[in-house]
Amino acid sequence: MKRIEDTMAKGWIRVRTAGATKAFKPELELEWHRIRLIIAEMIHFIRQMAVYCHLELIECSWKALVDFINEKEGNLNALINAHRVYLDRMVKKILLIGPKAGREENQVREAFSLILGFYDATKHFYNLCMTESSRRDSERDQTRGIYTTTDRRTKLWRPLRPPWHHPICA
Repeated sequence: MKRIEDTMAKGWIRVRTAGATKAFKPELELEWHRIRLIIAEMIHFIRQMAVYCHLELIECSWKALVDFINEKEGNLNALINAHRVYLDRMVKKILLIGPKAGREENQVREAFSLILGFYDATKHFYNLCMTESSRRDSERDQTRGIYTTTDRRTKLWRPLRPPWHHPICA
């Protein structure tokens, strides 16, 4: 759950910087707004799941295990069995595992896979927008007489002089 939350936080930072830059197409502003809303809802969902798991599931089950230990009843096998019950309860309740039509269904894992799929789609959309923005900037620069290209070794943009500014042509 923490990994999903960290991933979505990184996605949120990327989307916020994408919204702050004016380099993207103005016609995509509504799409970026929708993406920001959906990511905010997903982050809220993940944080609420974490709070629910901590307060409602872990603490209650932990209290039951500690009460068993404080009663000092049984032997080591009883303690191991109580701990096993505690762990089984955690797995079933946190992952919302329940039998349905003869098979177990993991609803939390499905929700997390949808969230990660949306994150990947957003990252791809961001990269496409950045590529388009770079292409438009390059076209705008060429109309002003500034030619740019990428240096393949450093992956940095560096200015090129137009061919008529070459020392041989001078």
